[in-house]
Amino acid sequence: MSLIAELKRRNVFRVGVAYVIGAWVIAQAADLVLDNIEAPDWVMQAIMLVLAIGLPLALILAWAYEITPEGVKSDSASITSQNVVQTADRKLTYMILAMVVVLAGIQISDRFFDSSQNQGTTGEQTGSINGLPTSFIIRTPADEPLTNIAPLVLSPNGRDLVYAVGVGDEERLFHQSLDDFEPSALDGGQGARRPFFSPGGDVIGFFSTSAGQLQQMDLAGGRATRLLDTTDPDGSSWGEDDTIVLSPGWGRSLQIVRPGESESVNLTQIDVGARTHSHLWPQILPGNRGVLFTIWTGAPAWDEAQLAVANIETGQHTVVLRGGTAGRYTNSGHLVYWRGNGLMAVPFDLETLTVTGESVRVVQDVRLDKSTGSPHFDVSLGGTLAYVRGREDAFAECLVVDRSGQRLDEIAEAGDPAFSPDGTRVALTLYRGAVFSVGVFDLERNLLTPIAVTGDSLNPTWTSDGDRVTFQSNRDGEYNQYAIRPDGSGAPEPLSAEALGFSGVRVAWSPDGRHLVYAFEGDLWVYEPAEDTEPRPLMATAANEFAPEFSPDGRFIVYESDESGTIEVYVRPFPNVDARRELISRSGGRHPVWSPDGTEIFYVSEAGLMQTPVTSNEEGFPSFGQPSLALEISGITNFDVSPDGRMFAIERVPIERLAKEIHVVLN
Repeated sequence: MSLIAELKRRNVFRVGVAYVIGAWVIAQAADLVLDNIEAPDWVMQAIMLVLAIGLPLALILAWAYEITPEGVKSDSASITSQNVVQTADRKLTYMILAMVVVLAGIQISDRFFDSSQNQGTTGEQTGSINGLPTSFIIRTPADEPLTNIAPLVLSPNGRDLVYAVGVGDEERLFHQSLDDFEPSALDGGQGARRPFFSPGGDVIGFFSTSAGQLQQMDLAGGRATRLLDTTDPDGSSWGEDDTIVLSPGWGRSLQIVRPGESESVNLTQIDVGARTHSHLWPQILPGNRGVLFTIWTGAPAWDEAQLAVANIETGQHTVVLRGGTAGRYTNSGHLVYWRGNGLMAVPFDLETLTVTGESVRVVQDVRLDKSTGSPHFDVSLGGTLAYVRGREDAFAECLVVDRSGQRLDEIAEAGDPAFSPDGTRVALTLYRGAVFSVGVFDLERNLLTPIAVTGDSLNPTWTSDGDRVTFQSNRDGEYNQYAIRPDGSGAPEPLSAEALGFSGVRVAWSPDGRHLVYAFEGDLWVYEPAEDTEPRPLMATAANEFAPEFSPDGRFIVYESDESGTIEVYVRPFPNVDARRELISRSGGRHPVWSPDGTEIFYVSEAGLMQTPVTSNEEGFPSFGQPSLALEISGITNFDVSPDGRMFAIERVPIERLAKEIHVVLN
């Protein structure tokens, strides 16, 4: 008997067909059930793996065993008469026909429900009631990645969604109506981020990194116009009377812009003694009854943050819930907030501004940027929910590469790299939770050594002799600059008797170690630790200046500024910064670094890492050539150059880990 005939006799073909159809039915049912109960993605992946492994096993069993009227028997023990074979054939045929009927029913049902929806939908529906979708998935245009901080917002009525895609200065906004599912790009320019809606839902506010201000534009289209000069906010909210409340940045209190005013003033007050280190992610409650916001307590986990409500007139606040971040009020009388890698809901009385019941989990696996506590969800007043599935993530990695871009080392969840003067080590910020720490990576030993210091510690750099690592920390309450030995021995020493405040970027030491230049609230300041004098403004302008770096000879500083309406890189002489100013970048630039030999200035642009040649002049101002692309690497947020100029340490957002889908649940 031939092999084909034997396979037919043993029903191997029929068993294979029956198994494939049955596995498909199981997979469809599992996909529907698991999505409705918000099961983690790995559950479906495990089911598919088991089904795939089962196919060859089923074929082997079909070969080894016969289906007889007396049951399943081994081939050697079975009676293989023609009647027995025909009986087994009929049973398998009936089974296959039944599965085909089930398969056809599922296909007809899918087509029926699909035909009741709008055509051209970019969302994948996962459920329906009376022909209307209750949940669906929106994919970003061209599968562009969602930004990692505050990527999306819903209009108050829940009918419009605005989300940000891209990284850094490449961020752009898209609008998607939930009525027709057709996305459209908003003309907010490059670097448009942190969107928030007007109370009427017809205007979108956002922060423009190129202009260094909050801007607004009609959702229907038009030009963006100035709303408020501020730094990159950690949340903004627009009230019914045109009041705007925002968090102007890490370590800051909430600020408010009242109707008819053009400048913001402090609304709340930071009290480090009471463990209130930062006020974030505000929402003006309906009727201006108060401002709901997050208090970062200095704890290492966002599960230990607090939700509070501030009086919109006096700024006095009361903690309403301990253990959670990014609270949002809905008209159902609930606060929805993030905790434990998911969303919780708790009853909340809008009149008394108090929690009135127990919290319950409503969605599991919702993404959060753990470096800022930024939630990847929003909920409208009417209860429409939009969120990104995932877990806590720092969205940062540090790469050590050569001039050709070849990777030499990689450190996960780390950034703010700074090479030691001898080039053998890299100081880093470690993004391991809500509280950052600093560490030193030994390039020769491929070893990362965390430096055990208390408090939120970040933005390390080196003294000019390499004997100490300096960093900013709130270990004694307010943020100040400290110094410690690179091996972590000894206690950190404050560099100033008075707290210098939160900078957000690393400080710049002059080559002789006498001057420390740093950014604070959009201006550049200079401090002389040896003299123990008061810090004084170096550049205090209407624009925002950040990221200062000294030239190797200490005669110049390079920095970034938004004075032209676009963030660019400039050079000025030091200390007489008013004597001259030279533009270095073209079409935008950030995080400039002077090469150790003084012949190049590097900076970050949309294209990647740029380089500009520098020709020194012993007597006067140096001359600068045309910028060119040094390295084409996406997602760069910070970097440093090795002392020999042969390596770069680069902090980047791992774009491959960013989401491309938004889950939407109606009511």
